[in-house]
Amino acid sequence: MMPISTAGMNAVPNHLVAQATALSNTIRQVAASFGIAWATLLWTNRQIFHTANYSDKYNMFSDFSQGIVQQMQNVYMGMGQSFAEARSSAIGYITGQIQIQSTVQAMGDVFYISMWLALFALFISFFIGKKEESKKEETVTK
Repeated sequence: MMPISTAGMNAVPNHLVAQATALSNTIRQVAASFGIAWATLLWTNRQIFHTANYSDKYNMFSDFSQGIVQQMQNVYMGMGQSFAEARSSAIGYITGQIQIQSTVQAMGDVFYISMWLALFALFISFFIGKKEESKKEETVTK
């Protein structure tokens, strides 16, 4: 963000720097608020998406999922839980792991999208014009 701010402020004539600074600070604060809201919305949506994908992949009707639940149930029963408690604990553990993995993947998605947006903004900053010297300043320096 700083290369864009610097390039933008360098393009402002000296007599408008005070107004441009105030406008730049206001825009930066509003953009940061929208950015946080956007990232939170994206994170939530991606977490729901990944949770749905894992839930479809590890549904209770697949042989693979039933095998995992059975193995974990045996572990919990070995620790002294009853059959019903062990099954509930196994399913709860798997559900928790799905939520954790979905959250981590959603964070990664938000990171990559934010990274590409930052690189795009950096690329755009190269095309912001340079500050033009006014004729009045040229006569003063001569």
